[in-house]
Amino acid sequence: MASDRLARLGLFLLVFALVALSGPGRIDIVDGDTRYEVARGLVEVGRPVVRDPAIWFSVFPGRDGENYTTYRFPQPALGVPVLWVSDLFGPSEARRRFLFAWIGAGAAGVLAVGYHALFRLRGIGPRAAIGWALAGIACTPAWYYGTSTFDDEIGSAAVIVAMATALLARRSFAMALACAACLAFAYNAKQPLAVFALVASAMAWDPDRPWREQIVPLAAPWVGVAVGYAANTAWDLWNFPPGTKEAHAELQKTYLPVWGANPVVSLACLAFSGGASALLYCPPVVLCGLGLTARWQRDRVTASALVFAISVFVAFISLLTFFKGDPTWGPRYLTPIFAALWVWAPDGAGAVSRRVAWGLLGAGVVVQVLALSVDPHRLYVERGLPNAWSAVVPMALFDANNAHLLQRPREIADTLWNDAEPLAFSPAATPLGAFPMAQHIGTGPAAIREYVVFDTLRPFWIAHWRLPVEERPAPIVGVAIGLLGVAAAGAAITLRATRSTPEGGVSG
Repeated sequence: MASDRLARLGLFLLVFALVALSGPGRIDIVDGDTRYEVARGLVEVGRPVVRDPAIWFSVFPGRDGENYTTYRFPQPALGVPVLWVSDLFGPSEARRRFLFAWIGAGAAGVLAVGYHALFRLRGIGPRAAIGWALAGIACTPAWYYGTSTFDDEIGSAAVIVAMATALLARRSFAMALACAACLAFAYNAKQPLAVFALVASAMAWDPDRPWREQIVPLAAPWVGVAVGYAANTAWDLWNFPPGTKEAHAELQKTYLPVWGANPVVSLACLAFSGGASALLYCPPVVLCGLGLTARWQRDRVTASALVFAISVFVAFISLLTFFKGDPTWGPRYLTPIFAALWVWAPDGAGAVSRRVAWGLLGAGVVVQVLALSVDPHRLYVERGLPNAWSAVVPMALFDANNAHLLQRPREIADTLWNDAEPLAFSPAATPLGAFPMAQHIGTGPAAIREYVVFDTLRPFWIAHWRLPVEERPAPIVGVAIGLLGVAAAGAAITLRATRSTPEGGVSG
């Protein structure tokens, strides 16, 4: 329907603008710094080379003796047009970093569009589909990770759009190709997301048609994973030709071992700890679980595939020493799981009273607002916790003093009421770059007081006022008003779409 397409345009604009407004306007993690540098290399010299000697995380010597990264290509590739747009306004590294940090907001907008398409395809009315799509951002960690330069939002968006195109692939070869492309992209965002090809195939299955007529839609997700694997292999081979990886062994010894976690401890932490509990950091996941249970009788194929995919993904994560995804807010690696489960949240809301449903949704919003208020590194510095502390002492996640969610009200109060004057805006080499490891910043309240980023609220339109004017990436008021204008336009477009759609119509 044309009105559904209009609604999706409005949703994208609205969500993108609001998530961008919620963000810090800077690269918030060393992973983002490395990916930004690769994008900069692609723009300036046409190669994914890391030229800045200060960028070290996941960087190793490769082709022609230059430095390259082991990260895959989605976020650097997305960064290329962002840097081009930035350069249209004149040369400015600060502005480049500022806009690069909006990639996650764009992914959040795509995620909302994917939700809307799925809800409409499942027969949910146009107004309800818009409401649930917006709730999927506002009530889950998708909001916070849309403001971060971690890549979890990108992977989540790719999975949800793959699920939507899988349903449409039943009758459309073009949608089958789109589904394959999404799974290829998802694999390169996070390799274990390949397991969601099973969910996409299950959603493409039409029990009323002979299976021979469904070979293309059923195979498309797996073709996408294969293409993604081939693309990743080619990317890695370009960066690190044969003979270059032998020198990496010594450098890799300085990193935390990837494997070796006790899965029982990991799963207990992800379920119940104050620092990483899925229930605490995404309360509406209860609705999702109830919805999936309610849906079981009507669509066992899809429900079984989703349960299996989630089980494999979580089992994989539980074996990682850094299963929480630190340094960050809550259980970062579960972000795509929350996204996939959200498709069944409306079913769960129908299985409980309205008061319970609204209570869980409201709790989700509160948790996300708390997440967005203060930088998560603050607690690590204050407590003297190294970046990877939860990988070394995972049971310490049960200590309330180490739990972001439990400590956040105190942190907000301290930020608002403290009148100390910090010495610098950020401990990073550049004001809008990623922080060094928390253990290298300092320890205790005194270290917190040294930097504006730990002593102010996180959104850029608050924090950037304390940057010297010459170091600001863009006019704060002008950008904020512009984003509010985009959000208002998106809301108006969405509202117009709902008025022109008969309630109950199904998207095609």
